[in-house]
Amino acid sequence: MKTLEDLAQRLEERKAPPPQPEKVAEALSRAIAGHARVRAELLGLVQRGLAARARCVPMPVLVGPEGTGKSTLCRALIEALGGGRESCIHLDPCQGRRELLGSPEEPGLLLRALASGYGALPVLVLEGLERLSSEGAEALREGLFEPSPERRFFDRFVGRSLDVSRAVIIATASHPEAIPERLRSQIDVWVLPGYTPSEKLAIARHFLLREGLDALGADELGELVRAHADEAGVSQLLLAARKPAVPGVGRIPPRSQPTLGRTASALWPERGPCTVQIEAASVEGRGQVELAAPAHDDLLQTVLLALQTVRVRATSLRVSTEKLLSRDLLLQVVGDSTAAGADLGLGIAIALISLLVARPVRADVAMLGGITLHGRVLPVAGLVPRLLSLHRRGYRTMLVPADNVGELSALPADFQTEVELVPVEHLAEAQIASLVDVIVPEMDETLRLLGRV
Repeated sequence: MKTLEDLAQRLEERKAPPPQPEKVAEALSRAIAGHARVRAELLGLVQRGLAARARCVPMPVLVGPEGTGKSTLCRALIEALGGGRESCIHLDPCQGRRELLGSPEEPGLLLRALASGYGALPVLVLEGLERLSSEGAEALREGLFEPSPERRFFDRFVGRSLDVSRAVIIATASHPEAIPERLRSQIDVWVLPGYTPSEKLAIARHFLLREGLDALGADELGELVRAHADEAGVSQLLLAARKPAVPGVGRIPPRSQPTLGRTASALWPERGPCTVQIEAASVEGRGQVELAAPAHDDLLQTVLLALQTVRVRATSLRVSTEKLLSRDLLLQVVGDSTAAGADLGLGIAIALISLLVARPVRADVAMLGGITLHGRVLPVAGLVPRLLSLHRRGYRTMLVPADNVGELSALPADFQTEVELVPVEHLAEAQIASLVDVIVPEMDETLRLLGRV
């Protein structure tokens, strides 16, 4: 067992030369493709550590689905800073106050991690915040996040506070909503949204070369990337790359022609972003709306709101009241409908409008956003992961809420050259951008609803 003097000395009296920021940047760049912004943020964290200002609240948390590079970045950072085997703590529900903060008989995991390694800056990685129990989350809050102008850490084994002002401390999680609620005010979320097809292609080529495997041809490798379009990361893609041949199984069918009553959107559940299609049809009836499969309350409310929004705009759409009252509308969300909710409002409304005005939706268009009764488009969370998911599926025109425009700068450069992004404030703008041979609404009403007259 480490002695008290050994732990305290290894944490506070490190004699190693400080890391050179340019070498840290090189190590991070060599470890992973893409995620330039997150790599720059990590480098800034190291530079603050060199100035004894790294130990701060909020703590950065790398958030993204499996295979997007969270663990790879953390391992590269630990290696670049001279961390040890215990610098990364794999969190689990069994870890409570005693395990994390220690006891008079045994040091806690946090102290062991901070004292591990030989580098000038202590480094601590907390992997999997979403796996913590409520007791474990409270222990982390007590040990790391309680306000302390002196930037000190108290471990029960050492029995005194220790200086961690130079420590580089980061965490990982699969999704912001999966992080224990009591920690959310103490963290800063850095999203790793996923990879573009070109980034996946580069990663797969590098992986095959590094593993000494027979290189696949360009066509085969491209087919492999397309077959794993739904995956935000590259875990399953690299597993498939180990096979000696890549059959055509899993091929994504070519995009269809413009289709009546069908739109595309994307969700951001805890297991990672995914695309969905919304399909609408009509039959003779009494103006009711029904879902083709059982749905939860959030989705039902979104469907009803979208229908009411369309009814409010019936005159400008040139849809007669008789038609609205004599037809039942059927609607289905194809894909992971369990996570569907208010953020599908725009896609549902456009699908209904397409059906009612007999104008198909462009095949290359996808849309994101909620909707209000008067047709305003509402922002969504996780815009960048959703857009990347749609891009991997082949959509090249994407309607995004105008209130989310500030997030577009986080998109990869090659994405912005391949995709047309159309900010929309109102349902009328989305209708014009997405329908073939669209019926343009009365502009006076559109401007009034947008608050411009």
